[in-house]
Amino acid sequence: MNHEQLEALYGPAAKFSDHKTGETVRFTENGQEKQGTIIHVMAPGKTVGGIEHGVRYVVAAKERGFPSVIEPGAVLS
Repeated sequence: MNHEQLEALYGPAAKFSDHKTGETVRFTENGQEKQGTIIHVMAPGKTVGGIEHGVRYVVAAKERGFPSVIEPGAVLS
């Protein structure tokens, strides 16, 4: 996907974040440790349901399937 397609799907890109697009990160999801590449950094905003959220990372995990949307706290150092 290109930048415009990612923004259409996940919303505008964040201007500031601890981790950047293209960076490989380890993270936890559903109690499991995973690793993947950040494909988009979502800017803070509201979900479709109107719930406020901060920066989120869209990560293409090495396991096949849909990308994971994770919060900064899920990233392992």
